[in-house]
Amino acid sequence: MEDAHSDILFGSQKLPLSARVYGVLKAMVLKSAGDFLSLYSSVPDKDRQIKESRKTFYGELPATASAMYRHTKNFNHDYFGEIGIHLTQNEDIYLGRKDGFLELESRDSYLKNKR
Repeated sequence: MEDAHSDILFGSQKLPLSARVYGVLKAMVLKSAGDFLSLYSSVPDKDRQIKESRKTFYGELPATASAMYRHTKNFNHDYFGEIGIHLTQNEDIYLGRKDGFLELESRDSYLKNKR
């Protein structure tokens, strides 16, 4: 999978993955999503502005917890879309990633690390 912001990969990052390495990476990605969702769920006022809004070359900088969550969650579409996977579930960051991995793993060649 390529870095969505740079499209730069080293040759060693394009090699096929072992089932063990894939499992470790997948577990980290799902844990990150679960932790982010837990943190977001604990914020009492998700729409309170916590920093000044401003435009960047990427677009509007998220200034509330809900905007930050939506922004981060929507990267699920970008990252999985890079490898030809359309998410059918993305109502939360964890379920979106889980859905993406299920679709990826339905492909016979998913460990080959190719598009």
